[in-house]
Amino acid sequence: MDDTLGVRLIMPETISIPAHDGGSFDGFLFKPATLPAPGIVMVPEIFGVNVAIHKIAERFAAEGFLVLLLDIFWRHERHVAIDYNPPGFKRARDFHAAFSYADGTLDTDAAVTVLRGHADCNGKVGVVGFCLGGTLAYRAAITGKADAAVGYYPTKVSQYFVETASVQKPLLMHFAEHDALTPDEVMAKVLPELEAHPQVTAHIYAGAGHAFANPLGPGYHAESATTADVRSFAFFHRWLG
Repeated sequence: MDDTLGVRLIMPETISIPAHDGGSFDGFLFKPATLPAPGIVMVPEIFGVNVAIHKIAERFAAEGFLVLLLDIFWRHERHVAIDYNPPGFKRARDFHAAFSYADGTLDTDAAVTVLRGHADCNGKVGVVGFCLGGTLAYRAAITGKADAAVGYYPTKVSQYFVETASVQKPLLMHFAEHDALTPDEVMAKVLPELEAHPQVTAHIYAGAGHAFANPLGPGYHAESATTADVRSFAFFHRWLG
């Protein structure tokens, strides 16, 4: 599979996931070299299932995880994949404005159930998310359906931080020092709540901005991305076996 940027992608298997309110949506399954393997449900940014998130899914699969990447905007349009240009940014913001975090949380939980029962999964499943998906990863640790969760630069966590006391499963959070979507005044509220919870670990990446782990995005910060990934891989290996 080739994209317009000339990046060659692995063709994942498409998995159908039943939705809580009827119908079904797709997840894209990336398999590691050794099976069965720990499962990870991956929730993308507001740019949908584009080339960048495919590359990130491949990166996690190369670390030994069975990755199920979600088509999170399926209620509005299936298989949305948006480029990083001015029209793309507007389109992504429009999808985000129409998105329901309540439905997204239930879709994520449904994907966890499906992946846990997959023949190639070892029975343990985590959730990792980026931007929009980072908030859904945070909420996955609250619902408790997953065994562990990792959120990269979650944009809406301040709207749910009062729920932090309800976190049931181990949660790792990656924040950027210079993220306009979670400015200092937001972090001043959020961090004390996170750091006070024994199940939560939070890191702030100096010099990084929003979407620092996206290898094709304008905010990519290689040093921070590498450090965050190493921490995420170790975290998931610990909790998913």
